[in-house]
Amino acid sequence: MIYCSYIIIINHVYLLNSIPNTYPFIFARSVGEEVIVCIFNPAEREETAKFSLNLYAKDFKLLAGKQSEIKIDGNRYGIKIGGGRYSVYKLQR
Repeated sequence: MIYCSYIIIINHVYLLNSIPNTYPFIFARSVGEEVIVCIFNPAEREETAKFSLNLYAKDFKLLAGKQSEIKIDGNRYGIKIGGGRYSVYKLQR
C-alpha cells in the first residue's frame, strides 16, 4: 500500500502520488469548482494508493478509461487500479 499526499507542482495541477518510482501515477487538475483526477498504472500488476485532498467529494464520475476501485473517507481516498489501466474522473462535490 502506498500512502501519498498532494503537492502543488504548477498552477492548479497537483501530483497526488509523491513517492518516487512507484505506481500508480495520480494527478489532479482544478479550475474553479471543477476537479479532474487522472490515475495511470503502467505496471502489469494491480496497484493501490491512498491520498488526501483539501476538499470532500461525494463520488467520482468516470470520464475515460476503466473503472478503478475508489474508497472515500472524508477527504481521504483509497485507489485500487488494475495493471496496464488508466482512469480519468471528475469529482462530484
